Amino acid sequence: MNRRAMLLAVLVLFLTSSPAFAYEEARLTPANLVLRVGEAGNVRVNVQHVSGLNNTMWRFVFSSDRRDIVTLDGRLDYQYPVWNGTIQVLALAPGTAQIVFRGKVYATVEVVCGSIEPVQAIAPVITAKRGQTVKLAVTTSTEIVRVLQWYDGRIGDTSHPLAASGIDLELTPAEAGTHYVWASSKSPCSSSAAEFRIDVLPSRRRAVGR
Repeated sequence: MNRRAMLLAVLVLFLTSSPAFAYEEARLTPANLVLRVGEAGNVRVNVQHVSGLNNTMWRFVFSSDRRDIVTLDGRLDYQYPVWNGTIQVLALAPGTAQIVFRGKVYATVEVVCGSIEPVQAIAPVITAKRGQTVKLAVTTSTEIVRVLQWYDGRIGDTSHPLAASGIDLELTPAEAGTHYVWASSKSPCSSSAAEFRIDVLPSRRRAVGR
Protein backbone atom coordinates (compact mmCIF):
# COMPACT_ATOMS: atom_id res chain seq x y z
CA MET A 1 0.00 0.00 0.00
CA ASN A 2 1.46 3.35 -1.00
CA ARG A 3 1.62 6.36 1.29
CA ARG A 4 -1.39 8.12 -0.27
CA ALA A 5 -3.62 5.05 0.04
CA MET A 6 -2.50 4.57 3.65
CA LEU A 7 -3.35 8.17 4.57
CA LEU A 8 -6.76 7.81 2.95
CA ALA A 9 -7.48 4.63 4.89
CA VAL A 10 -6.47 6.31 8.17
CA LEU A 11 -8.72 9.29 7.38
CA VAL A 12 -11.71 7.04 6.68
CA LEU A 13 -11.11 5.11 9.88
CA PHE A 14 -10.90 8.36 11.85
CA LEU A 15 -14.11 9.79 10.40
CA THR A 16 -16.10 6.61 11.04
CA SER A 17 -14.81 6.06 14.57
CA SER A 18 -14.38 9.61 15.85
CA PRO A 19 -16.71 10.52 18.75
CA ALA A 20 -17.30 13.84 17.02
CA PHE A 21 -19.72 11.96 14.72
CA ALA A 22 -21.24 9.64 17.30
CA TYR A 23 -24.93 9.67 18.18
CA GLU A 24 -27.49 7.38 19.74
CA GLU A 25 -30.25 5.77 17.73
CA ALA A 26 -33.00 8.13 16.65
CA ARG A 27 -36.42 7.60 18.22
CA LEU A 28 -39.58 8.20 16.20
CA THR A 29 -42.97 8.37 17.93
CA PRO A 30 -45.22 6.71 16.98
CA ALA A 31 -43.17 3.98 15.33
CA ASN A 32 -46.32 2.67 13.61
CA LEU A 33 -48.72 5.17 12.07
CA VAL A 34 -52.03 4.45 10.32
CA LEU A 35 -53.50 7.10 8.00
CA ARG A 36 -56.33 7.29 5.51
CA VAL A 37 -55.62 8.44 1.97
CA GLY A 38 -55.48 12.24 1.97
CA GLU A 39 -54.79 12.54 5.69
CA ALA A 40 -51.68 14.04 7.26
CA GLY A 41 -50.09 12.82 10.46
CA ASN A 42 -47.13 13.85 12.59
CA VAL A 43 -44.20 11.80 13.83
CA ARG A 44 -42.02 13.15 16.63
CA VAL A 45 -38.26 12.72 16.25
CA ASN A 46 -35.62 12.70 18.98
CA VAL A 47 -31.90 12.14 18.44
CA GLN A 48 -29.61 12.21 21.50
CA HIS A 49 -25.95 12.80 20.65
CA VAL A 50 -23.34 10.94 22.63
CA SER A 51 -20.57 13.49 22.19
CA GLY A 52 -18.81 15.66 19.68
CA LEU A 53 -18.16 19.21 18.68
CA ASN A 54 -19.50 18.88 15.15
CA ASN A 55 -23.14 18.21 16.00
CA THR A 56 -24.30 21.48 14.48
CA MET A 57 -22.99 20.25 11.13
CA TRP A 58 -25.31 17.24 11.07
CA ARG A 59 -28.53 17.27 9.13
CA PHE A 60 -30.83 14.37 9.90
CA VAL A 61 -32.81 13.81 6.70
CA PHE A 62 -35.48 11.13 6.92
CA SER A 63 -37.06 9.80 3.74
CA SER A 64 -39.76 7.38 2.60
CA ASP A 65 -38.99 4.18 0.74
CA ARG A 66 -42.33 4.56 -1.11
CA ARG A 67 -42.85 8.13 -2.24
CA ASP A 68 -45.91 7.05 -4.21
CA ILE A 69 -47.58 6.13 -0.89
CA VAL A 70 -46.42 8.90 1.48
CA THR A 71 -44.43 12.12 1.32
CA LEU A 72 -42.51 13.64 4.21
CA ASP A 73 -41.96 17.23 5.25
CA GLY A 74 -40.49 18.87 8.32
CA ARG A 75 -37.29 19.83 10.07
CA LEU A 76 -35.36 19.11 13.24
CA ASP A 77 -34.17 21.81 15.64
CA TYR A 78 -30.86 21.39 17.46
CA GLN A 79 -30.19 22.31 21.07
CA TYR A 80 -27.07 20.65 22.37
CA PRO A 81 -26.96 17.72 22.67
CA VAL A 82 -30.41 16.85 21.31
CA TRP A 83 -32.14 17.05 17.94
CA ASN A 84 -35.93 17.40 18.22
CA GLY A 85 -38.53 17.95 15.57
CA THR A 86 -41.64 16.78 13.77
CA ILE A 87 -42.03 15.00 10.45
CA GLN A 88 -45.34 15.58 8.70
CA VAL A 89 -46.51 12.52 6.77
CA LEU A 90 -49.00 12.97 3.93
CA ALA A 91 -50.81 9.82 2.76
CA LEU A 92 -51.15 9.57 -1.01
CA ALA A 93 -52.24 6.02 -1.81
CA PRO A 94 -53.10 2.78 0.03
CA GLY A 95 -50.15 0.63 1.01
CA THR A 96 -47.27 0.42 3.46
CA ALA A 97 -44.28 2.77 3.54
CA GLN A 98 -41.26 3.03 5.80
CA ILE A 99 -39.48 6.08 7.17
CA VAL A 100 -35.75 5.49 6.86
CA PHE A 101 -32.54 7.26 7.77
CA ARG A 102 -29.23 6.06 6.37
CA GLY A 103 -30.76 2.79 5.25
CA LYS A 104 -32.32 1.93 8.62
CA VAL A 105 -36.08 1.77 9.19
CA TYR A 106 -37.33 3.90 12.09
CA ALA A 107 -41.11 3.94 11.53
CA THR A 108 -43.78 2.28 9.42
CA VAL A 109 -46.80 4.04 7.88
CA GLU A 110 -49.85 2.09 6.79
CA VAL A 111 -52.23 3.94 4.46
CA VAL A 112 -55.81 2.73 4.11
CA CYS A 113 -58.79 3.97 2.11
CA GLY A 114 -61.35 4.58 4.83
CA SER A 115 -64.86 5.88 4.10
CA ILE A 116 -65.11 7.91 0.91
CA GLU A 117 -67.86 10.24 -0.27
CA PRO A 118 -68.51 10.50 -4.01
CA VAL A 119 -67.94 13.71 -5.92
CA GLN A 120 -71.10 15.86 -5.97
CA ALA A 121 -72.38 18.72 -8.11
CA ILE A 122 -72.87 21.91 -6.11
CA ALA A 123 -75.67 23.12 -8.44
CA PRO A 124 -76.70 20.22 -10.73
CA VAL A 125 -79.32 22.28 -12.62
CA ILE A 126 -78.46 25.72 -13.98
CA THR A 127 -80.52 28.16 -16.05
CA ALA A 128 -78.62 30.61 -18.23
CA LYS A 129 -79.04 32.81 -21.28
CA ARG A 130 -77.34 32.02 -24.56
CA GLY A 131 -73.89 33.63 -24.56
CA GLN A 132 -73.84 33.90 -20.75
CA THR A 133 -70.85 32.34 -18.98
CA VAL A 134 -71.80 29.83 -16.29
CA LYS A 135 -69.64 28.21 -13.65
CA LEU A 136 -69.99 24.55 -12.71
CA ALA A 137 -68.37 23.21 -9.56
CA VAL A 138 -68.12 19.95 -7.65
CA THR A 139 -67.25 19.09 -4.09
CA THR A 140 -64.99 16.23 -3.08
CA SER A 141 -64.17 14.51 0.20
CA THR A 142 -60.87 15.03 2.03
CA GLU A 143 -59.42 12.23 -0.05
CA ILE A 144 -56.81 13.24 -2.61
CA VAL A 145 -58.34 13.38 -6.09
CA ARG A 146 -55.84 12.14 -8.62
CA VAL A 147 -57.95 12.78 -11.75
CA LEU A 148 -60.90 15.12 -12.24
CA GLN A 149 -61.87 15.27 -15.90
CA TRP A 150 -64.81 17.13 -17.45
CA TYR A 151 -66.86 15.95 -20.42
CA ASP A 152 -69.57 17.42 -22.66
CA GLY A 153 -72.64 15.18 -22.80
CA ARG A 154 -74.52 12.78 -20.55
CA ILE A 155 -72.77 11.04 -17.69
CA GLY A 156 -70.66 8.11 -18.90
CA ASP A 157 -70.07 9.55 -22.39
CA THR A 158 -66.32 10.16 -22.71
CA SER A 159 -66.30 10.99 -26.42
CA HIS A 160 -66.20 14.77 -25.85
CA PRO A 161 -63.59 15.61 -23.18
CA LEU A 162 -63.19 19.24 -22.16
CA ALA A 163 -59.89 21.00 -21.50
CA ALA A 164 -60.39 21.22 -17.74
CA SER A 165 -59.13 19.23 -14.78
CA GLY A 166 -59.98 21.29 -11.69
CA ILE A 167 -62.94 21.16 -9.34
CA ASP A 168 -64.76 23.88 -11.32
CA LEU A 169 -65.41 24.73 -14.94
CA GLU A 170 -66.54 27.88 -16.76
CA LEU A 171 -68.27 27.65 -20.13
CA THR A 172 -70.41 29.80 -22.38
CA PRO A 173 -73.30 28.00 -24.13
CA ALA A 174 -73.59 29.11 -27.74
CA GLU A 175 -76.97 27.54 -28.47
CA ALA A 176 -80.33 27.55 -26.73
CA GLY A 177 -81.74 24.30 -25.35
CA THR A 178 -80.75 21.74 -22.76
CA HIS A 179 -77.08 20.84 -22.45
CA TYR A 180 -75.33 18.32 -20.23
CA VAL A 181 -71.83 18.33 -18.76
CA TRP A 182 -70.34 15.86 -16.30
CA ALA A 183 -67.20 15.46 -14.21
CA SER A 184 -65.33 12.24 -13.50
CA SER A 185 -63.35 11.87 -10.28
CA LYS A 186 -60.74 9.15 -9.84
CA SER A 187 -58.52 8.51 -6.86
CA PRO A 188 -56.42 5.62 -5.51
CA CYS A 189 -59.46 4.31 -3.65
CA SER A 190 -62.55 5.18 -5.67
CA SER A 191 -64.17 6.64 -8.74
CA SER A 192 -67.37 8.67 -9.01
CA ALA A 193 -69.07 11.18 -11.28
CA ALA A 194 -71.44 14.15 -11.17
CA GLU A 195 -73.72 15.44 -13.93
CA PHE A 196 -74.93 18.98 -14.65
CA ARG A 197 -77.96 20.06 -16.70
CA ILE A 198 -77.80 23.53 -18.24
CA ASP A 199 -81.06 24.98 -19.53
CA VAL A 200 -80.07 27.70 -21.98
CA LEU A 201 -82.71 30.32 -22.80
CA PRO A 202 -82.74 31.96 -26.24
CA SER A 203 -81.66 35.58 -26.47
CA ARG A 204 -84.50 38.08 -26.62
CA ARG A 205 -85.00 39.68 -30.00
CA ARG A 206 -85.58 43.39 -30.19
CA ALA A 207 -88.93 44.49 -31.54
CA VAL A 208 -88.91 46.00 -35.05
CA GLY A 209 -88.64 49.80 -34.96
CA ARG A 210 -87.07 49.89 -31.50
